[in-house]
Amino acid sequence: MPAKKNDLITRFLIWRAKHISQKQFIYLLSVLVGFTSGLGAAILKNATHFFQNLLEGNLIKSYHDAFYFLSPVVGLALVFVIINFGIRRKVSHGIPSTLYAISKKKG
Repeated sequence: MPAKKNDLITRFLIWRAKHISQKQFIYLLSVLVGFTSGLGAAILKNATHFFQNLLEGNLIKSYHDAFYFLSPVVGLALVFVIINFGIRRKVSHGIPSTLYAISKKKG
């Protein structure tokens, strides 16, 4: 499977070199990144409003206080599962570890 993926990437890069200049490729990538970022921001905003309406609405009024306690607990549990079973390596914090990864580990 990785050979097939590399072959596809190689074919794309050859096509790009023949048909699109470097400047046009950067413009295309910037449009793609901007569109994806905007879509992600809209999804995050709408999800936040959905959960706010769910917590403050009449749908779960009798469990209102319990959800304010359970929401952070569920979030912490998800982070724990992702770090221990998804990433499976030490996760360091903040800007210094990011700068170290960029400089020493080539990004």
